[in-house]
Amino acid sequence: MAEDLGYDSVWLAEHHFSSYGYIPNPLLMAVKLAQVTRRVRLGTAVLVLPFWNPLRVAEDIAMTDQLTEGRLEVGVARGYQPYEFQRFGLKMDDNRERTDEALEVLLRALSEDCFEYHGRYHNIPETTIFPKPFQKPRPPIWLAAHTPESFDIAARYRLKSITTNSGRPIEVLEEGWAAFQEARRVHGLQGPAEFAVQQQLCVAPTDDEARTQMEHFRYAFRQVSHLRAGTQHVVKGYSQPLPIEGEPSLDEIFEKRTLSGSPETVRAKLDA
Repeated sequence: MAEDLGYDSVWLAEHHFSSYGYIPNPLLMAVKLAQVTRRVRLGTAVLVLPFWNPLRVAEDIAMTDQLTEGRLEVGVARGYQPYEFQRFGLKMDDNRERTDEALEVLLRALSEDCFEYHGRYHNIPETTIFPKPFQKPRPPIWLAAHTPESFDIAARYRLKSITTNSGRPIEVLEEGWAAFQEARRVHGLQGPAEFAVQQQLCVAPTDDEARTQMEHFRYAFRQVSHLRAGTQHVVKGYSQPLPIEGEPSLDEIFEKRTLSGSPETVRAKLDA
């Protein structure tokens, strides 16, 4: 349906061990979607790099790129849910360092004919991956970024940036955009740049009809807020959407935190 409606891409998130997200491996899902579509591009938003061996995920990415015939977009990030890290026996404290090292290995494995790498977490002798990616020199890589440090990494490696504003005030997005622009300036990047934003959206025939859907956005806000803070309450795998002190009202979610309303209202919000 997305392809028939003219959408450019479909993006798949990686999550584990709770009812907040059902795709442990977005690359597998991308291959399935490639079987039932013809044109739409298929993206991972995101692969959580600390959960993967970077050499193995480079192979999986190259294989997926071949099986999707070059329609793959690869988004990566360091993860944010202590709940998931605990179950993989990993520490949140070093996820940035693990991600930085994994990212370097991944980029070299996908782009170079042969390479070796010696770091803190990975010691890789001379290695070549097969198959090579369908896209040359590799599929587009997007780095999920929310802080100046992350935007700096994206600019340093000449990666595309993807950020999220889901459930947050527009000021948070403005701060991210400023950090993105500053990172590009520091690294001497000019010309067009791709900056993607994940945003919650509900278009309905009228504003009143869109307002009736705001409970779903509050559900997602509660889930992700608890999982990010490590305050989640999960019962037999099902994460409970418990209220959060100071959470936005349904009116605030509609007015300021989502792109929701009639087509005319949503266009006005985008223009603003």
